[in-house]
Amino acid sequence: MVYVDAGDKTKMGKVERFNKTLRNKIMTYCKTFKTLTCVHSSTGYKPDEVTHEFADAIRKREENRMNKAVNFIKQFKAGDKVRIKKYKKMFQKGTDRWSSGIYTIESVEKLSLTLKNPKGVLVERVKPYNVKLVTEDTQKAPEEPEVPKHSVKENQKMNKFKRKQVAEGFEQVDDEGQVVVKERMKPKDEKRTDTLAKKKEEPKVAEPQDPVVLENVNPEFKVGDRVKAPFKVKGVEVYFEGTIKKKNPKTLSILWSDGQTINMNPDELEPVEEPEKMEEPKLEPKAEEKPTEIQEGDKVKGEFKKSDGTKQWYEGVVQKVNPKTYWVLWSDGARLLMKKSEVFKI
Repeated sequence: MVYVDAGDKTKMGKVERFNKTLRNKIMTYCKTFKTLTCVHSSTGYKPDEVTHEFADAIRKREENRMNKAVNFIKQFKAGDKVRIKKYKKMFQKGTDRWSSGIYTIESVEKLSLTLKNPKGVLVERVKPYNVKLVTEDTQKAPEEPEVPKHSVKENQKMNKFKRKQVAEGFEQVDDEGQVVVKERMKPKDEKRTDTLAKKKEEPKVAEPQDPVVLENVNPEFKVGDRVKAPFKVKGVEVYFEGTIKKKNPKTLSILWSDGQTINMNPDELEPVEEPEKMEEPKLEPKAEEKPTEIQEGDKVKGEFKKSDGTKQWYEGVVQKVNPKTYWVLWSDGARLLMKKSEVFKI
């Protein structure tokens, strides 16, 4: 903060200019957010309606508020036991909760309290509406309701047991008000004797059955034969071909060309006629054409690529013959070692 003399017009002018800028910004904010047309909580009037006529009413309203606060704090005295209201986070549900520890009032000021926590540390400037007097009956901390917490596995077991109760008919009650328990849920000693007798009976021996004769299967079809059958695809009848993989008592398991294995009735199948194999004509081997041999002194030509990308043929003379290459003296005076596939005899 800077202090200036009242007679210094230069510095006083700067202060007044700053006050004008601050006033313009406040007025712009009030007009933007319409704070001038809202009722103020302390005065009870809109800011643009406040004039000197309402000064006495506003002053009296503030005095009443102050008297209420003073009268409220009079109920607290030094040495009283209190609890502090716990801080509630934003969007946190539930009513106001109070601390489990008990605080002691050390001193009472005008509008605040100085407290001492259970460890003996002072807590200053505590508002009276944030504390609650503790009577002799409420010395213990208020017990919060314990919500049972179950793991995922425990919840699954509970739901399974409830479903079993519903399935076994535990919700059915007779005329006397007793739960109707099904026979299989009763203890062993209460079960009927006939059910126990059934368990003690000796198991019956299965009678031998006659072997199944494949009468309905077409004897013409064998495993591995190629067959075809019509299928409807988007309303159009299309023939698919397949191979017989297995013979069943009344059907045939067929692997079709689209990869599906379907059991079909033999009456729905048609054999696939395999085309006769044509004998391939035997071609006599042609006599091998021996390439023309190039000897020393023969004239040859070769194709070379220029720097601009074009190709041009050059002529030359073979000076020496190697097993796989030739030494060639070209027309431009260059002597190069060339592969046999790169030169041609003229």
